[in-house]
Amino acid sequence: MKTFRFFALTLALLAHSLLFAAPYDPLHIPDGKITSLEIEVKDAGRDRSLPLRVYLPETRSPAPVILFSHGLGGSRDNNPYLGNHWAARGYVVVFVQHPGSDESVWKDTGPMQRMAAMKQAASAKNFLLRNKDIPAVIDALRTLACAVPMASGVAVASGMPSPLKRSSRIGTAMMPPPTPSNP
Repeated sequence: MKTFRFFALTLALLAHSLLFAAPYDPLHIPDGKITSLEIEVKDAGRDRSLPLRVYLPETRSPAPVILFSHGLGGSRDNNPYLGNHWAARGYVVVFVQHPGSDESVWKDTGPMQRMAAMKQAASAKNFLLRNKDIPAVIDALRTLACAVPMASGVAVASGMPSPLKRSSRIGTAMMPPPTPSNP
């Protein structure tokens, strides 16, 4: 008898959701302005500059962050449709460019030498550099998220690149890291 009730309740809930729920359209982009910023993060410990493209949703409230790392030979400018798509749905999207395994590997190389250049860039050294790029970006974002908002509404973090200092939206859009009082 319990099994029958469970089955009947499940069937009723399923029927209700199919009949009365608004259809989900994965291609629908809600109205709103997406802001795209080009910035660089300096990893002083490794003397390495990391170009970023940040897509900000229209919302000014805290938002989850998506980090996107391009493939071999890519850049922060690849796949803007993904940045816009995710930002339109409320995410802060950060595209990281990895020097040494980015588009600079093949862009100024002749067509016949491109494959060899790509194979050379697919090295263990670049793999390790790319792996260390992500924590550097996360640390920079964390610093920015914890920045003290100034009276003008602009978040200023010491050591952050000037485009970040001028953007009042990026500091307010980031979710602060979890703390004991803010789990």
